[in-house]
Amino acid sequence: MSIDLTRFENLKDAEFLSISMQTPTSLKLTFHTQDSAKEFDWITLELTFEGVSDAKLLEDNKLHLLNLEDGATLLEQNKQVGFAIGSYKRFEALKDSVCYVIASSIKMAIKAF
Repeated sequence: MSIDLTRFENLKDAEFLSISMQTPTSLKLTFHTQDSAKEFDWITLELTFEGVSDAKLLEDNKLHLLNLEDGATLLEQNKQVGFAIGSYKRFEALKDSVCYVIASSIKMAIKAF
């Protein structure tokens, strides 16, 4: 896994904009967050997950209610990628989150705010 959320302060205090299904096993999460590589300018970050095997998702109208004070976690284990809202140390614990995704791969796109 070559994606590291550290550059975005692990999405601490980011705004979770949307969850969109791309295919039955692919989805995209979109955030507004600050980018330390761009002097902490605000950017739009898209995380696209392929080969989704498990997920707990929220409706878009509830995303603004999420508290991203603790940011998000991105971990890898056994050729799987796990993403969850909140701070977690163990892959298995990601499923305790109010919103998580387990997939075979992840891609990142950075766009203008």
